Amino acid sequence: MKPVAKIDELAGAVDAQAAPSRVMLVAGEVSGDEHAAELISALKQMKPGCEVFGMAGMHSREAGMETVVDSDEVGGAMGLTEVVSSIGGLVGAFRTLVREAKQRQPQLAILIDFPDFNMLLARFLHARGIKVFYFISPQLWAWRKGRVKTMKRYVRKIATIFPFEEAFYREHGVDAAYVGHPFLDRPPTPFDRKAFLEKNGIDPDRKIVGILPGSRESEVSRLLDVLVRGFAKLRAEHPELHAVVPVAPALSKNFVEAHLPKVDGLTLISGQASSVLRAASVSVVASGTATVEAALAGNPYIVVYRLSGFTYMVSRLLVRGVKNFAMVNVIAGREIVPEFLQDDVSEERIAKELGRLLFDEQAAGTMRTELQKVREQLRYSGTLAGTASERAASIAAQLMDEVGD
Repeated sequence: MKPVAKIDELAGAVDAQAAPSRVMLVAGEVSGDEHAAELISALKQMKPGCEVFGMAGMHSREAGMETVVDSDEVGGAMGLTEVVSSIGGLVGAFRTLVREAKQRQPQLAILIDFPDFNMLLARFLHARGIKVFYFISPQLWAWRKGRVKTMKRYVRKIATIFPFEEAFYREHGVDAAYVGHPFLDRPPTPFDRKAFLEKNGIDPDRKIVGILPGSRESEVSRLLDVLVRGFAKLRAEHPELHAVVPVAPALSKNFVEAHLPKVDGLTLISGQASSVLRAASVSVVASGTATVEAALAGNPYIVVYRLSGFTYMVSRLLVRGVKNFAMVNVIAGREIVPEFLQDDVSEERIAKELGRLLFDEQAAGTMRTELQKVREQLRYSGTLAGTASERAASIAAQLMDEVGD
């Protein structure tokens, strides 16, 4: 096995006496903020004294970033109606970032996910002569494929976290590199299911159903009620079941409780989504980052999603040639995890599918085997050392050292 290089070796020797470098970073969502924090920590080791400013949240601040815009206050709007309702905060954030970029003239801008906002910002930054590096790229392979030309024009390089994305971008003339998925870099930790459940006042002899309705208020308001009622329908026939709903860090417990129907056999806990996925015999998960986390946990689950009617209508026009919306199925190239979208998300279907995966050992075993194959596909086998965030940071450091356009 190849020895792993020290972080500073990834970007070459660093002159400690060099003038401080400056980077602008923009991460508009909770998951992006977590990945940004890891990248910032690695970059600061490669580039001592590097100043990082921009838009992100608590995790990035703890890593040493100056947040001129707090992403927690702006909120990760998703969908057309959600963007419209958040437009004031987004416009204000954009203006602040534009002003700061003009004043500080960073050597590099690192954009993380948050596609509509960041693609517009990339256009401005490019016009100002600021190099743009995109980490965790927009899913242009699924929607708005015409925007690849925009990406090629305004973005210097992309670091992707899914292996098939690198080939897609390269086929369209965009410089891209697969750096691995940050979730796979988490050190394996022993999990005591019994202790976790008892700590949260849950009988460990119960069969656990995980309910993850999303990390945004709009997702929870559309999904939580029907998911819980689907569980209750199944529990009416199987009273030994118990559901656990982890409240995402970006949400208030009061908000979630307001959308929670009164049912027996359910516990609400703060965070700990990964532990819930590991403790549950089966889970129902809102489409998004948590579906990848569920795949890594390895237990059976189903994926659901609901958009506003208008957003769904528009998305059907934009998304063509894509059979699956759950990332685990996109990676596998076929449906290995059941998907339910819009009106298909019903109490009856949720209850039926959860029951099948709970009590059909063959179906559950087949899914576990397929999820293991997906985990193997996600493993990084390239030449760069370090973690996914360290590899992305090394690319950023190299771009900072480049002279000229």
